[in-house]
Amino acid sequence: VLAESLQCITQILMHCYPQDLLNLLRTSKSFRGFLMRRSSARIWKEALERIEGLPACPTGLIEPAWATLVFRPFCTVGWTVLYSQVYHV
Repeated sequence: VLAESLQCITQILMHCYPQDLLNLLRTSKSFRGFLMRRSSARIWKEALERIEGLPACPTGLIEPAWATLVFRPFCTVGWTVLYSQVYHV
């Protein structure tokens, strides 16, 4: 039953945008653990590919880090608000 539930959740997440995944990532430890697994990389790649004109994830960054950098107006060092262009969908 658990494996089937995870497959169902994975299928739903495959249709999300990066902002949605980032929001889910911060909702619970369970979602964070699930979305930060290597096996969830395809979910992030699908979400990022949905954004027209978005450059590919740079070498050395994982997809969740790239999504955070592009879609969140926060500095990950001091968590201060940045006043730069942020992608909006």
